[in-house]
Amino acid sequence: MTAKAALQTTAGNIFIVSVSFSNYPSQMPDVWISKPSLPINGPHRYTNGRICYIHPQKWNPGFHDLTFVLGRAAKWLNKYEVWQKTGRWPGTQVQH
Repeated sequence: MTAKAALQTTAGNIFIVSVSFSNYPSQMPDVWISKPSLPINGPHRYTNGRICYIHPQKWNPGFHDLTFVLGRAAKWLNKYEVWQKTGRWPGTQVQH
């Protein structure tokens, strides 16, 4: 199952987000930014283009749902726009 949503950042840009629940609930959903296309070498992205919106070990299917995932994707997009302007990803980062 896949869900699509349009998210608007604080800068006013609109992004189309796709959320795939292929292995839910045992694995966290995969999230891609469909439009506009993002450079593959950007921060906090997996090699297949998915965005890293939460550390995989923090995923809790009993607590996290689609609303949570969309909120985290929106937060990721706002941080992405800061990175585009400053070259620095804001906030705390966890290596994995």
